[in-house]
Amino acid sequence: MKKLFLIVLIVPLLSFCYQTTTNNFTGRWAGNEKGQVGFINFDTNGFVEFEINGEILGGKEFIMKGEKHQMIYEIDQTKDPIEVDLIMVHIASQEQKKLPGIAKFITKDKMVFAMAFEGDRPTNFTQENSINLKKVE
Repeated sequence: MKKLFLIVLIVPLLSFCYQTTTNNFTGRWAGNEKGQVGFINFDTNGFVEFEINGEILGGKEFIMKGEKHQMIYEIDQTKDPIEVDLIMVHIASQEQKKLPGIAKFITKDKMVFAMAFEGDRPTNFTQENSINLKKVE
């Protein structure tokens, strides 16, 4: 009887302890590179946007080279480091360009984020490819 009671007590507690990494990403993250503060916003609908000097690139709809685009994100939390793909979608043609990246949480409000703007996904975090981000909202 004690074993059954423990199982009934422990199983619900374990389910509360589990938190998906995707939920950890959502929000506004600030980073400082070469004295310039920028933001990355991951929203709950799968859109991501960059904000630098008040200019926004990405999100549900933005204009680039005179045409409408959107930027979405996909996260694979089964990988270590976590794989984060930022995907630029040309709205009219649905053509996509994937920017592969990786992330690692230092704390729930701090992470290191690395991207490859050209080529293959980074395999580690270097001074050249990564930035430290802090959650601000």
